[in-house]
Amino acid sequence: MNNNFDSIDRLMELGFSMAIAQQMMQTMNTCMANTTIPHVQVATPAMPAPEKKEYYAVINDAVSGPYSDDELLTLARANTLCSDTMVWAPGMSGWCLARTIPQVNKYIVLSGNTL
Repeated sequence: MNNNFDSIDRLMELGFSMAIAQQMMQTMNTCMANTTIPHVQVATPAMPAPEKKEYYAVINDAVSGPYSDDELLTLARANTLCSDTMVWAPGMSGWCLARTIPQVNKYIVLSGNTL
């Protein structure tokens, strides 16, 4: 077999071989890109919305509430809800200081009334 590329025939053969290989690669890449695996969920499921709790608080020596998140922030800005306020929500085992409940303490911190 002659491995010499001096003849035009050998150069043409090489060119055709390269063109065929390129077409094969394009076909394989297209097939791979369009391949799906059955019964596999591709999209990630949406995260559930955080559960909104309503909190009760001891304000002026009386239990009041329930308060939503927006209401807690308003109370904290008015300095009615502070870190030493006793707070409770359904599902909690008992009354706790507001500063020990991260979901409530964030409103006190946001309001700037951390005392």
